[in-house]
Amino acid sequence: MSDVQGPRQQYDRTIFGDTGRARRPARTRRLRMSLQARMFVFAVMILGVIAAGAYVYMRPKEERYVLDNYEVVTVGTFDFRSLFITAGRVVPSEIAVFTAPSFGQTSVRLVAERVFVEPGDDVKEGQVLLELAAYGLTEELQKLQSDLAAAQIELEQAALQAEQELLQRERELDQAVDDLRKAEAQLELLQQLYEKGGVARKELEDAEQTVRMRQSQIRTAEQALEMTRQRGDLNVRKAQNLVDTLTRQLETLEGQIAALTVRSDRDGRVLSVGVVEGGQVAAAAELLTVADLRRQQVEAAVTPQQALEVQPGMPAQLRFGGRTLPAQVAHVAPVATTTSEGAAVAVRLALAPEVAETIVPNTDLTVEIELGARPGRTAVPRGPFFASGDASFVYVLSEDGRQATRRTVRFGAIEGSMIEVLEGLAPGERIIYSSYSAFRAYPTIQLLPEGGREIAWP
Repeated sequence: MSDVQGPRQQYDRTIFGDTGRARRPARTRRLRMSLQARMFVFAVMILGVIAAGAYVYMRPKEERYVLDNYEVVTVGTFDFRSLFITAGRVVPSEIAVFTAPSFGQTSVRLVAERVFVEPGDDVKEGQVLLELAAYGLTEELQKLQSDLAAAQIELEQAALQAEQELLQRERELDQAVDDLRKAEAQLELLQQLYEKGGVARKELEDAEQTVRMRQSQIRTAEQALEMTRQRGDLNVRKAQNLVDTLTRQLETLEGQIAALTVRSDRDGRVLSVGVVEGGQVAAAAELLTVADLRRQQVEAAVTPQQALEVQPGMPAQLRFGGRTLPAQVAHVAPVATTTSEGAAVAVRLALAPEVAETIVPNTDLTVEIELGARPGRTAVPRGPFFASGDASFVYVLSEDGRQATRRTVRFGAIEGSMIEVLEGLAPGERIIYSSYSAFRAYPTIQLLPEGGREIAWP
């Protein structure tokens, strides 16, 4: 063994044995790991660039809506009224109901012989509306006429008999008075003779007795005369009552016969006809109704709170079928009534005759009762935009008029064709007036200025 030692060799084997390859130095491992991380980051970046490019290349282009035919209106101001709005109905103030005559317990049969009008016809006072035929009425009329003639004869007989009996009693009374005068004259003569001794006492007493008897006869005759007068009056009145009763019945029957020709008692319009030509008609049945349309009124209702502010004389407007007509509060009920919708106070509105006659009876309408005015409120005319924008947004034009942006708004009162704007718009701004249905999903739309048309305020 040599004592000379050469250079010391590095021991690079593992302590626990050979793993099959030599272990690399730690610095080399750190360098190799750093390079792998860099390559990974680089690959991720390349993939990100490729993905971004693919997205940019393949993404759908942003849609743009161009409106080339539209209407525009400018926001302005309007004097709104403070209103109570409720529902109402036009009704005639009075309806004439024509009914068939009633003939009591007779066997009269009524038939609508001719009908000259239909519902909706305008008629004049005195105009014939229909004619009825009463079969079996002739016999009833003849019987009444016969009964009346017999009663009139009985009345004449009762009056004649009473007069004869009364004359007889008056003659009896006159005779009794005459007998009394004679008896009194005889008594006076006998008294003179008795005083001179020419007659006996017995003759004088007999004469006095005769005077008393004649006086009693006069009282009896007077009583008989009064009783005869009363009995005669009773018999005459009884006969007269029968005549009067039959006369009234005959007049009623004759009136009913006249009523078989039904005439209008006023100028008006036929509202209903309850019979058909040739059809049988029941006694006292409704034949037809007529109303004077110049005397119509409006019946409406308000809440009890509103009723505190509504006063007779307040102006109102009626709206129906595109028409607007004036009215005036005529009456406010003093008490509320309970309905299916809660408590309500009845209100009646008066119409001018020339206005009332232009409205069909029983027309339902909207009643606007005016309480006051609210001047200078921001407003726009009502147009297709209102419904298509759900009454919650509008499209406002830019200053150059080349685009419009959707904007949320809040509307208020509606009066006629005007809408109050509470929030979201200012006077002078312009909005799209036409329908939004085709582009309401776009926050902003492009406009062709030459395709717009300005809408004037009503």
